[in-house]
Amino acid sequence: MDTYKHYNISIDWSVFKSTFPDTGLEDVSLGAIESMNISDVRESELITAKQQTLMWNEEQCLDIAPGEDRTPESHISDKFAEELSFPGIYFGVARQINANNGARSSAYTMCMSETRGRDRRGATPQHVLYMAMKILRLRVRDSIQSMYRCLRTTERITREMIENREFVERLIDTNQAFLKTMPNSVQYWAARKKDLFAMIRQLGKPTAFLTISAKETHWPNLLRILHGLSEGYNDIEIHEMEDVVEKLDEGKRAHLVAEDPATCAIYFHKLVNAILTIISAKKTYKPFGEYRVIEYFLRIEFQHRGSPHAHILLWLENDPAEEISDSMPNTVNMISDLCSVDKANMSDPTMIKNQTHAHTFTRTKRDCDHQRYQDLIRLSLKRPTLLFKRDMTQIFVNTFNPWISSVLNSNMDLQIILDPYSCAAYVVDYVNKSNRGKSHLHREFTSIHEANPEYDQTQLMTKVGLKVLNRVEMSAQEAALYLLRQPMSWASQATVMIRVKNSRSMLSVAAFNKEPRHSFHSKNIYFFALEITLKNGSL
Repeated sequence: MDTYKHYNISIDWSVFKSTFPDTGLEDVSLGAIESMNISDVRESELITAKQQTLMWNEEQCLDIAPGEDRTPESHISDKFAEELSFPGIYFGVARQINANNGARSSAYTMCMSETRGRDRRGATPQHVLYMAMKILRLRVRDSIQSMYRCLRTTERITREMIENREFVERLIDTNQAFLKTMPNSVQYWAARKKDLFAMIRQLGKPTAFLTISAKETHWPNLLRILHGLSEGYNDIEIHEMEDVVEKLDEGKRAHLVAEDPATCAIYFHKLVNAILTIISAKKTYKPFGEYRVIEYFLRIEFQHRGSPHAHILLWLENDPAEEISDSMPNTVNMISDLCSVDKANMSDPTMIKNQTHAHTFTRTKRDCDHQRYQDLIRLSLKRPTLLFKRDMTQIFVNTFNPWISSVLNSNMDLQIILDPYSCAAYVVDYVNKSNRGKSHLHREFTSIHEANPEYDQTQLMTKVGLKVLNRVEMSAQEAALYLLRQPMSWASQATVMIRVKNSRSMLSVAAFNKEPRHSFHSKNIYFFALEITLKNGSL
């Protein structure tokens, strides 16, 4: 209770002992209340109802005057704001840092420790979302201060400079720390876009596109872990994997998943890595047979119900790479080995429901019947397309890989990329998101500078930073990944960018000179420092 004493906060205990006055009204019998069977509710609706997200608008926060001769203090720099905001976790007691080696603990290390800790009270979705938004604002503040405090060339920004698109984009590109600290920000995906383009240039067209979706309530191993960490259902004893599904109904499973987003996020991250390791390994047992994965690029997305989805581009060994035609025998053999729509190829035929597509009401909201739906699909086929031979029971089954689908026990999709245009349809999402975001930022720069012409660059970027932060919506699992410093995108190959402009010293390759200045030799390629230009050289 030391934080309450520090701020002279007293608790009125009579509030907890108060009773409701007798109004004289008759009690309503519980039998008159309609009961609802939990099995009648769709599982996706149960999960959605329990998911939590957070949006934080600085402009709608309550600002309290600190008093005469006192400096206003931000909520993110308030020393005991977190302890006072979560009395059920800290009980009004300030954190005690045990640093025997004299190491200093930062706000981030404390948040990560509580997210990973054995005591799961500190990893509730409310606390995880609060910590993520707090760390996000601290990083943006530190980035703006470190990137702009030493600049002299742009101390005085004119309206002409702000209206110049190249100037604004150069500021954003130069000061990447400002936006790269935000998950799913413009600058973050702009950097990942460059990594993907580099892989495509070096490796060529990807072979396949794999999607893996999380379905936490159907993973017995995860549910057993969550049950062991939770204190909510201690009266239910679980000894075997089969007991999880039998003893926990859909509502209890959805509650366990929603109340521990950090464990669910770590489990999905490790599961995806394990699948990629197995299908990439040079072992005797190969789930993909002769088409082993040699390179991949992965991206994590969070959709409506808050669970993660992994979208993966795969480069496969022995890719036929045939010319597009009506007859592609090697490609057909590869597709037959990797893809299926038949439930007989699954280890458990009941898992076929994970791959069955269900139309929502939006598919028919404009009086679109089945025949019109087929006609629209025919008109949309403007490039080479794979059509699987199906019977009437397989019409709504998505293509899947039998091994991944059986191991995953969740929805997955495996599509073979026939031509570069199919790959471009995926990559264009990165391009549009990055370019569209920079256009929005350019308009924000212009409007803020017009309203506040006296702002210098630091004040201008601080205002833009608040605008961007106010539009950040984060789910609990996404916040947990952010606190655990898990990447939203990664690849099998590391990408190194070489700056080739606006620099007095550049890397160059000498084609014929074997004794260049400041040279080193590696695989018959000679590099040297060129101070002014790349004349007589190439990259």
